Amino acid sequence: MMHLWRELCWGLRELLYPHEGRCPLCLGRVASDGPICPACKTQLFAWQYRYAPCTVCGRLLPRPGLCRDCRRERPPFLWARAAGPYEGALRRAIHRFKYAGRRYLARPLGHLLNAALEDAATVFHTELPPFDFIVPVPLHPRRQKQRSFNQAALLAAELAALRGLSLADSMVIRTRQTLPQVGLRRPERLANLTGAFAAVPGVTLENRRVLLVDDILTTGATLSACSEALLAAGASAVCAVTVATAFGRF
Repeated sequence: MMHLWRELCWGLRELLYPHEGRCPLCLGRVASDGPICPACKTQLFAWQYRYAPCTVCGRLLPRPGLCRDCRRERPPFLWARAAGPYEGALRRAIHRFKYAGRRYLARPLGHLLNAALEDAATVFHTELPPFDFIVPVPLHPRRQKQRSFNQAALLAAELAALRGLSLADSMVIRTRQTLPQVGLRRPERLANLTGAFAAVPGVTLENRRVLLVDDILTTGATLSACSEALLAAGASAVCAVTVATAFGRF
């Protein structure tokens, strides 16, 4: 009930007042320094003082290194990075973007994706590799019809424009509709997505480097399944970036 009331208040405020000039994450404070207000910026980047991303999957750990899952089995993508943890203002913004149809949030969230990529360059002490394509994780046509848009595709379009890269939003498809991942444990998530993605027939990615985009990384199962489809089509490497990530186990 509280969630519905909060969404009603946000909707009423957006109806009465234009959202320009307000922080896109909290909607309650004017952003005086860039697109995000100082309070949300502090909350968003506070994790960097307490956690470090897993070197491979990017999930947040109490100290630098590999998470338990990546030590047991490396995912097919080279690395993944996120702008911050799936909590607080970032979680609320993703929910409004994804479930309440606030498509204008694709732009500020796209800037956060770009910041996450720059952070990856800092972590690896090198320049980012020259990606040939940015590919969003696809939705099944039935689910996309229900939602009326693919949030990953909107994010990928913003990131492609920021970095001047080619957007390939029809390169990978969902071959079957899967159960919602929410509430599933890691083995169940992996089984749920096995064989769920495939490259479009005729697509070849020989010696191409691909940057995969999604909104959230929880266990990495979705990104792994999508990466396998891209690698099967000939991609030489797949990296990934998401708006938010979960906490991993050390």
